Amino acid sequence: MLITVEGLRPDFLSCYGKGSGGKTPNIDKLAAEASLFEQVVTPSASTLPSIATLLTGRTPFQHGVWDDTYRNVLPDSETSLAETLQQKGYRTAAFLGTSRMAVGRGFDQGFDIFKDGYTPAPSGAWKLVLSRSQTVVGQASTWLVGIQDRAFFLWIHLTEPVLPGKGPITQPKADLRTEYQGRVSTLDGDLGKLLDQLRSRADYSNLIIVLAADHGMGLDEHGERRSGSFLYEPILRVPLIVRVPGAKAGKRVGELAGLVDVFPSLAGVLKLPLPAGLKGRDLFTARGPAAPAYHATALAGREQFGWAAKEAIAQGSWRLILSPRPELYDLGTDPLQAHDQASSHTEEVSRLKGLRDSLAGGAAIPPAHYLVGSVLDPGLGQKLKEKGFAPVTKEAALRRSPPDPGKFGDSLFLLEQMQFFTEALGNQAMRSFAQDLLKIDPESLFTLMGLASLDVESKNEEARKKASDMLMTAQKLYPLEPEVYHQLAHSALGQKRFADAQWLLKVSLALNPRHPAEIRYDLACARALGGDRIGALSDLKESVKEGFRDVEHIKNDPDLEAIRSDAAFVRFLKDEFPSAGTL
Repeated sequence: MLITVEGLRPDFLSCYGKGSGGKTPNIDKLAAEASLFEQVVTPSASTLPSIATLLTGRTPFQHGVWDDTYRNVLPDSETSLAETLQQKGYRTAAFLGTSRMAVGRGFDQGFDIFKDGYTPAPSGAWKLVLSRSQTVVGQASTWLVGIQDRAFFLWIHLTEPVLPGKGPITQPKADLRTEYQGRVSTLDGDLGKLLDQLRSRADYSNLIIVLAADHGMGLDEHGERRSGSFLYEPILRVPLIVRVPGAKAGKRVGELAGLVDVFPSLAGVLKLPLPAGLKGRDLFTARGPAAPAYHATALAGREQFGWAAKEAIAQGSWRLILSPRPELYDLGTDPLQAHDQASSHTEEVSRLKGLRDSLAGGAAIPPAHYLVGSVLDPGLGQKLKEKGFAPVTKEAALRRSPPDPGKFGDSLFLLEQMQFFTEALGNQAMRSFAQDLLKIDPESLFTLMGLASLDVESKNEEARKKASDMLMTAQKLYPLEPEVYHQLAHSALGQKRFADAQWLLKVSLALNPRHPAEIRYDLACARALGGDRIGALSDLKESVKEGFRDVEHIKNDPDLEAIRSDAAFVRFLKDEFPSAGTL
């Protein structure tokens, strides 16, 4: 059984000794039956890369999952632990408390049952959905009853520690920590019920149980109140508890380890063949290559806000953080990482940088999504030039120097909190904080795009102009960001500039957008409004093929009025949505 918990810090578990939290008796009881690893680091400050590493034993340099954004998919070519066990006759199931690993992102490989509580929107647009641990544990409990005594692999992913709090976004630090501890206590209680159920099974004596976190959680250390932008210990260090039948119970391991070691360790216990090229090692038998150091990345700040990426190298008590300005800490003398020693230990910085290169194995971290784009059709490029846009080229995009997130200090938390809330609630959550967000970072991709989207089609001319100005600022800073052109097209549609909307949407589609089906649908509407009925139907068909399945919206959208009576349109709807009824 694999239990992963989003944002769970070891210093809030009482089995890890004197820390920041209260009692966690159920996790403590599991630890008393298991090996507890005291110093474990994650490969990423984001969920998807860490889970991909747990399931495959491979680093992000190998499996290619780098952050939680839309372009990160676990490839079919990767072999997960679930696939390996499924092939050996195990029943496999996953119950997840988040939609981040929704079907289609590759994490369902090898699972007979994969439940994340997420129903995709008909438009094809993704949003964050989180479930309480009680719900996830209940689903897993029901499944366990059904499989009776058959061999199984069960994975649950719990998100209780990262759920939005009841207090205001700007709540004091003390309240933040108290609320976090309360959520950890709730998690412990819910998990205890499932662990007790497992103990009542006849096969419990043979059951392997792993409890780990994907990453830690910032609780105002260094200004961070979530995770994704920094790699200090509250984010980098995670709990790892492994119960292996026959192994010494209550063992504590102080040697540095990583989540990358979990797969080879389980493979050793289960006597599974090890895939070639794994970087981790067997924590129980030292089988496999020793890992002299561990590498981690924090790319969420880069992808969401346009900030500089962070990397970390951990070896022994040393932590090297690579960013525009390297930072070096010795946890042995500075556990709170308050004293940067990079300038006084330049040789140590160079040595750890060399280890980083060996861990990468010649691979590179991919560029930010707003630095990647296809070469535009010359006609579109000329149109952009005529309208006064910045060149849509990589060279133009690289002119901007991304800031170090550390420069935002105590203001950082508001941006990270707002980003989390908008994933679940939409951009409307930003409106009350608009001026604060713009003041903190007027060049933030998240702020410019999010706030502009609220008023880009407003009937208030002043509000619409402010939105358009923000989009033009974003276009100059991030000329390869496809959503810039999508939103500018919405502005053009609102002003009945249908021809402009069409070429702007074509630019967006050429730059590999997050939701191509939605943009293709908008292009169909722009063509219909502009009188191109044949082109409108063609793009509508393509949008449906790409995942836009909101048939009620299609049937009633006034922007498609021009083609609604066409026989070809009626026939298409009847063929594609036979149960949708008549127009």
